[in-house]
Amino acid sequence: MKKTLNVLSNFTLGVSFLLALAAVMAPLLLGFTFNTIISESMKPALKLGGVVGLKKVEPEEIQVGDIIGLKMAGMKTPVCHRVVEVIEMEKGIGFRTQGDAVEEADAWVVRPENLLGKVIFHVPWVGYAADYIKTPYGFALLIGAPAALLVGGEIGSIIRAAREKTAREP
Repeated sequence: MKKTLNVLSNFTLGVSFLLALAAVMAPLLLGFTFNTIISESMKPALKLGGVVGLKKVEPEEIQVGDIIGLKMAGMKTPVCHRVVEVIEMEKGIGFRTQGDAVEEADAWVVRPENLLGKVIFHVPWVGYAADYIKTPYGFALLIGAPAALLVGGEIGSIIRAAREKTAREP
């Protein structure tokens, strides 16, 4: 019975690891990038601490009403705002954007080279965990906790086997 339980727990842990790996890798393989929402300018559509999935698209595919991710000169973090106007420019198409919780449009025009992509999905609250995992301590916890469980389980199995062996010896 103990052996069956051990095999079942190892199988469950392995499947969980593969599912987590697939959840992380699949979007990347499909061309998504992820950003954490760090302001409430898009509230209620995008909540603070959520994660958005951005899909790289051609500027011509963007329409009024789409939420886009953009990177502006002098800004450390990307911004996600809604397109309120598509502007014909000498070097392609530009976009006027605005946060849903803001009364006025942004002062800048988003140029094609600053377009990171179109927001395809939003997962609330996950950004806090994702940002923590990017720190050295968070990454160590992500790798260390499952490793400690595996090592602890194996040590427990070895100790149990040794006790059973000594209990059987005359």
